Amino acid sequence: MAGTTGRDSDKFMLRLPAGMRERIKASAEENNRSMNAEIVHALDFYFAFDNLGPSDENGTAPLDPPQAVRTSDDASKVAAAMARRYQRDLELAMIRMLREEADE
Repeated sequence: MAGTTGRDSDKFMLRLPAGMRERIKASAEENNRSMNAEIVHALDFYFAFDNLGPSDENGTAPLDPPQAVRTSDDASKVAAAMARRYQRDLELAMIRMLREEADE
């Protein structure tokens, strides 16, 4: 998990698409965090998946539990994100296979 943020932390100007600020604000309020803390939490959650690799031959994935997982709701989000990642990996593998077949 990222360290605390304060006046001496790095600052980064960001342009958000229409409606994103309101979504961040609503999520922050729901989670009793500032908008900044909500964004840092979301980025922490996103980068936690760098530790996920493709499934091994047994269908299990090497997983270091993301630091962002604190509640069962977070765990549900992790499971959904993992499913999306593996679906993407499967789709890419299928595309490679189809391209190889087309080249033969």
